[in-house]
Amino acid sequence: MSTSSLDLVRQYPIVRASTIAILFFGFAGAATTPYQPIVGIRVIGLSDFTYSVVAFCAVVANLAASIAIGLVSDRIGRYRAPMVIVTALGIAGFGLIWLFPSPWVFALATIGPIALFNVISTLLFANIRNHSAGMAPIELSDSITIVRMAISIAWILVPGLVGAVLAGTGSPLTAYSFATLLSLGCFLSIITLMPHDHKPDKNAQSTKPSSLADLQRVISPGVFIRLIGTALITSVLHVNAIALPLIITGRGGGTVEDVGMVMGFVAGLEAILMLVWARIGRRKSQISIFFVASLLYAIYLVWLAFLTTRWEIYAASAIGGIGAAAIVSQPISYLLGIIHDRPGLSASLIAINMFVGGGIGTALFAIGTSFAGYGTVTIMGAIAGLAGVAILAKVEYKKN
Repeated sequence: MSTSSLDLVRQYPIVRASTIAILFFGFAGAATTPYQPIVGIRVIGLSDFTYSVVAFCAVVANLAASIAIGLVSDRIGRYRAPMVIVTALGIAGFGLIWLFPSPWVFALATIGPIALFNVISTLLFANIRNHSAGMAPIELSDSITIVRMAISIAWILVPGLVGAVLAGTGSPLTAYSFATLLSLGCFLSIITLMPHDHKPDKNAQSTKPSSLADLQRVISPGVFIRLIGTALITSVLHVNAIALPLIITGRGGGTVEDVGMVMGFVAGLEAILMLVWARIGRRKSQISIFFVASLLYAIYLVWLAFLTTRWEIYAASAIGGIGAAAIVSQPISYLLGIIHDRPGLSASLIAINMFVGGGIGTALFAIGTSFAGYGTVTIMGAIAGLAGVAILAKVEYKKN
């Protein structure tokens, strides 16, 4: 992190608190996400199709909560209280799976409390926008980048450590005990460090459009087609999140420790290269960045489909990490630029993108595994990502 970035963290309490909170959020996700398919399918005993249904329902629940909480937060001008509630739910969700592992508990906790806990990321972005009155535009942009980078930093530190611990304990369920404690840390950081919301302006509230009008802005043709294109691009990350652990511990000949090491390795590349892609973005269009990044990630996904040795896992991941750095970070600024005058609503575009991208990813997994194997799923994901770039290129070309 550069000196100017550290200055922002020191200068603005909202940036400091958000960075710490999202670090704990990232820690919890990094401790469980790489192992969630293994826990659900191989430990608890869900079928591939059932796991896909659970994962898809969790994405739907996250979307509905993100939009509803975002709209309500915009109208009442409060973001801190919802963050406290969803982090408390995260503690409950991870704890239930850890203490009472069963198909029903896994499904209900994943679809309910854990899905709501994942709303915290969009709420943090919305909250920064809500407290940005004293920031210069470049400071706001850098603040959002810093907070997003914190998630990647979490993925550098946690998966490898958790993988090493799991190799010793022999049970991937241990990851959920870590996530329970880490979500508690997120809860406490918000309670103790997060600045209180500004007092709402009653006159401004009375002039706000209705929630229905806000939703109509989201589903307008210009916004909708951009969301579809962006979701196809980011769906490759969801395809990878499901298929990679299964490929590594299957045909790749690796272990759960390799899963954590690969996740941490890729996160390290992301944290370093996000700033590089951001600098490239000052000279090149976002569509150009999307194309190059998606092409690199497509090469990675196709390689996953055919790899048979452990060294190939790491070699392919190096290529994938370069593309992932842009696919993870660039869509955030792209989506926030579509609707920029409402913090909660603009942040909900990120959630909608995650929903549609997650839905596409899990659907590809369900379809691919119904007639072939995990390699077919990754090839389908590569095609979907490049199709998303084509859609955005066409839309932006017409706009210009």
